[in-house]
Amino acid sequence: MELKIKRRNSSQKSYKCPDPGCKASFLFKSELTQHVLTHPGSEFFVCPYDGCNKGFKRLDTLRTHFRLHTGEKPFACQYKPCGMSFATKAALRYHSLKHSNEKSYKCNAPDCGKSFLTLGQLKQHEKWKCCAHSQESKTTECPSGISKEFWDWLEADPQH
Repeated sequence: MELKIKRRNSSQKSYKCPDPGCKASFLFKSELTQHVLTHPGSEFFVCPYDGCNKGFKRLDTLRTHFRLHTGEKPFACQYKPCGMSFATKAALRYHSLKHSNEKSYKCNAPDCGKSFLTLGQLKQHEKWKCCAHSQESKTTECPSGISKEFWDWLEADPQH
């Protein structure tokens, strides 16, 4: 028995955007639902915290935002005796890299040899720290406003 899959023709876009100024149409209702959220004023979820009133298109984004007000940090580091907790999974993943001390982002400048936990740290190093890079990158002031002492501490301490 052969399985035949019936596909819609792109000319059969039956889900049209209800916004009068928008001509978008979609094959699937789920695509229309996502599209409608891109229109201004379509924030369905409003922060209930007094005085905030920020709007969000997705409930999970509101939940993450609300943790800023409550201080809730449900994502705990599993390394003992660290004990740190974070408001988002992404922040915990970033933090966990520091425990592994796996610095897989290496500076390619001659005579440098430094490695970093994240691509962002490497790029910051290339812009600011490494004397082997371009002449305009040689500066004593960090473009992001982060102190030289902080970067030195970050590079020296494998736990943070």
